[in-house]
Amino acid sequence: MIAEDYKLKIVGDLVPEDVRLTPLSLSQLYMGDGLLQISKGHPRIVLCTLGFTKEENEFLVERIRELYGFHFDLQRFKRKDKVYYGLRLSRKREVLDFLELTRPWMIPSFSYKWRALFETV
Repeated sequence: MIAEDYKLKIVGDLVPEDVRLTPLSLSQLYMGDGLLQISKGHPRIVLCTLGFTKEENEFLVERIRELYGFHFDLQRFKRKDKVYYGLRLSRKREVLDFLELTRPWMIPSFSYKWRALFETV
């Protein structure tokens, strides 16, 4: 079941240390809190994990790198004198690999988030 596999359950905006980051859960995270930016033919993925602390985001970066080899970086956002962090994937080959990994669970209404696979970039 989708809900059972999506182990990125947030309780008080905390990432549990035993989080299961499967392709399905990454796809759900991307559909819910991610965006695809394409600038001058170069795609980039941003996961807006702003509700997590810097340390939790660093944990996610490391866990994703260990499991899938994707090199997400922390992206710093400042809003109303408060600093937030999200995750950014900028290496073109890794962006395309991430999109390919998560595409089997793409909900059609979110297909625009996978457009880099279908367009010449």
